[in-house]
Amino acid sequence: MTDTLAALIESIDARVLAKHPEITITKNQWLQLRNALPVWRPIETAPRDGTEILGYDPAEDAVLEIQFDDEDGWRITWNHQRNPDCTHWMPILPPEEP
Repeated sequence: MTDTLAALIESIDARVLAKHPEITITKNQWLQLRNALPVWRPIETAPRDGTEILGYDPAEDAVLEIQFDDEDGWRITWNHQRNPDCTHWMPILPPEEP
């Protein structure tokens, strides 16, 4: 990460914490929470073990549930369409417990 980007993120974090005094966590706790949130990652870093993930296809401006198959490559899980043009991915979060 560049120094400029790191400084921008730190500035945003400081403003969020300053604007919301009801947030009573330490800076380290805030960073842990922020870093635990899913983010879009380049598709080249996605798991290729059959794990179902979310893929972003900018040509369709769509978020798709996809998985990698050794024979077919990337495919949409619900209709088995092959090779969606996804450029980014993120994990599918487990449902929250009631």
